[in-house]
Amino acid sequence: LGPLGEDEPREPTTRALVEAGYEDAHAALPVGERVTTDSGVAMDLIFGRGVRFTAAGVGPRAVWGGLSDHLPVWARVSL
Repeated sequence: LGPLGEDEPREPTTRALVEAGYEDAHAALPVGERVTTDSGVAMDLIFGRGVRFTAAGVGPRAVWGGLSDHLPVWARVSL
C-alpha cells in the first residue's frame, strides 16, 4: 500500500494484482488497522481471486507483537 492515509494502492505489485482481478482481503479495513509493522506499513497482505472474503484482520500487537517484527494477517474465505 501507499503511505498511510492514501486509498489508492501505490506499490506496483499490489496495483498489478488488483488490476488483474485479485481482491484484497483487507480492503474494507481502515488504513490504520492494516498496519503490520512497527514502521507503520501494511506490508503483509492476502489476495484472492474467485473467492469471497467474509472477514479479515491483523493479529493484535498485544498478543503477537513479541514474536516477530510483523503482525500476522488472517482472512476467512468462502468458496
